[in-house]
Amino acid sequence: MNETTARNEKNMRELLFDQRGGVRMNERPKEALQEGHVAVDVHYFGINFADYQAYFGKYLNAPKGPFVPGYEFSGVVTESRVAGLEVGDEVWGVNSMGCYADHLHVPGEFCFKKPEKMTLAEAGAFPVNYATAYYILDYMGNLQRDHRLLVQSAAGGVGRAMMQMAQKRGAKVTALVGSEEKIATLKQDFPDAEVINYRQSATIDDALGDRTFDLIADPQGGPGSRKLYRRLHPFGKLITFGVSSSFSQGNGLTRAIDLLRSPFFPVLSLLSRNVMVGGMNLTKVFEHPAALQYAVSPLLDGFNNGDYSIEIYKEVPFSEEGIQEAYKAFETREVQGKMIVRVR
Repeated sequence: MNETTARNEKNMRELLFDQRGGVRMNERPKEALQEGHVAVDVHYFGINFADYQAYFGKYLNAPKGPFVPGYEFSGVVTESRVAGLEVGDEVWGVNSMGCYADHLHVPGEFCFKKPEKMTLAEAGAFPVNYATAYYILDYMGNLQRDHRLLVQSAAGGVGRAMMQMAQKRGAKVTALVGSEEKIATLKQDFPDAEVINYRQSATIDDALGDRTFDLIADPQGGPGSRKLYRRLHPFGKLITFGVSSSFSQGNGLTRAIDLLRSPFFPVLSLLSRNVMVGGMNLTKVFEHPAALQYAVSPLLDGFNNGDYSIEIYKEVPFSEEGIQEAYKAFETREVQGKMIVRVR
């Protein structure tokens, strides 16, 4: 074994964000594995819109200063201090950031054996999108057959996961996308869904016309949520899971003003209409492992039964250039499905 190989086995690499649009590869020694954790050599990790926001210092849950982003991974166990997970097991999992790395130490309750039918690439693309969709549609939204569901950014990873789950439940879906190309793709995969190019109208509100819904999944947040709220049926639910509208609104001051204009929903209004408004932040689920376990079995059952098909848009290499390539695709809104990083 030469010196370089020996050094690399003792070290790990990770991608550090400076929150000003900069990223650099950092190498540091691996730490000793703690009790209740597993060590994983990462093969793939997923890229999410929250990472893209954090890249520019615009993600509310990002820590101060340089940090390693990333919430999901797949790979192979190299050391275990957890019953039921052994060296050599192929696994997938989540973590409260830090997954943009080639080696991870993860709490055992956040790491799961990969189904045989699932590739490591699919496993790296699976957790965040499908868990987010499941909590919104099932755990919080109680989506039922013939319910009317509005899915925005429907061609993205979370949007496609919601479309698949809604299709399985027999719900009636209205999907919003921003191009004719995305309409063609979604209509091919979801022929029963109503797919609308909102860019052909002046506003999303105009694009929706007089449509109303039992459940609205809102990744935009901001002032537009009030207009969505007015579209709820009795016993309907509006669930916000992002504030992407503020991300594109000019400088920091205008974004702050946009967030301050986000609506408040008085209790009397909710009572008078028999409706509900809620928020879904997957990172907060990581603080309650039992809640995460609630989603794991039905999600894996859905994949094994063929109900869910993970759409990987593109793989990029584990490098500064790979991340910049991926984020360029987010910037140009070309992503359909999931972007992942190939580490090994």
